[in-house]
Order: sequence, then structure tokens, then C-alpha cells
Amino acid sequence: EPATVLWDGFAVTDLQRLKYLIQGICVLMLLMIAWAVCFWGPYTYYILSWTSVGGSTKVLGGTTGIVQSTVLGLLITAGNLMVYQACAIIAQRCRFTNTDSRDKVSVVLYTFAVSINTVMDLGLLTLMAHAFRQDSGMDEDSFFRNPSMQH
Repeated sequence: EPATVLWDGFAVTDLQRLKYLIQGICVLMLLMIAWAVCFWGPYTYYILSWTSVGGSTKVLGGTTGIVQSTVLGLLITAGNLMVYQACAIIAQRCRFTNTDSRDKVSVVLYTFAVSINTVMDLGLLTLMAHAFRQDSGMDEDSFFRNPSMQH
């Protein structure tokens, strides 16, 4: 018996498999939205709330910067693990007839999710860079720390 054959998949029609895949994509999108609202939203709100205070970017070089970086790294890791597991479960639920097809769908779903997440991260990064630039403009020492701002 070949190790890559998934016998349960032979009881499912291609139309049922497509239905499971579409449902899974919808669940994945809802999961990503919930992650963004429940975890990224409060984190972004917190970061933007203290970056609106003039000169507050000075703390990024100290202990606060290490804590912020650690929290951000943990959020990213937890989110990636959650999305990766969701993609694997979705591919499993589609009940393919072999492990190769199941694994391909899992990788495509994860690549799609990571691509969407990267676009969202770039938007957030742009927003935070704009706030940092505004904050540095209010800080009298910023010209000495960032010589490129002197033009």
C-alpha cells in the first residue's frame, strides 16, 4: 500500500472538495481579520498612542525598545503558527486522495495568507514610519541622531 494514498479522499467528489476548499478559504480570511482586529489593532493603537508624544522615539533605544521588539516578535510568531495550522487543517478537511495534493494546497494557502499579511504589515510600517518622522521633527536632538534629516 503506497504511503502517500489517502483512502478517505476517494469517498469525496471533486465538487465536494471544491466546496470544502472555498469554505476553508473563507474561514482563513475571517481568521486573519480576527487576528488583525484582536491582536494587531490594540498593538498598533498602543504604539501610535505613545508615538504621538513629541520626543517619545528616544525610548526606542533603551529597555522599552527591547520590550517592544520582543512583543512584536511574539505576536508575529503566534500569528504565523496559527495561520500555518489553519492552512494545514483546511487542506486536511478537503480530503484529497494523496498527501502531495494535500500538502500543495496547504502551502498555497499559507503563501496566500503570508502575502496578504505582508501587505498589511507594510501598510502598518508605513504608518509607523510616518509617525516616527513627525516625532523626530519635534525632537531637538533628532538632527544629531539622524544626519540625513538635515537637508
